[in-house]
Amino acid sequence: MHHGPRYFATRKLSAHLLRALTGLAAMYCFFYALATCRSPEAVLLNYSAPLFIPLAALLWAGESFKPQTLVADRYRLCRHRPDTQARPGVVHTGGA
Repeated sequence: MHHGPRYFATRKLSAHLLRALTGLAAMYCFFYALATCRSPEAVLLNYSAPLFIPLAALLWAGESFKPQTLVADRYRLCRHRPDTQARPGVVHTGGA
């Protein structure tokens, strides 16, 4: 370590701990949902996660996005169709 342990000193330890605990709780909830869903629904939940990350960044972190980003997200949402019911024996290839 070039700078030594003082390089990692912080005045906002409570904020770092809150962020760590929130991330840990979110991870546990996500994996609990994956474990309790049927297999096709779990895969669908796992694949749809990137669709909701920009929304979370917009609402909680105050991020701003270009209009092209929002259009691309809506396209992915329509293309991905997370509202379709997964049924055993039915294979959806994603084609039109």
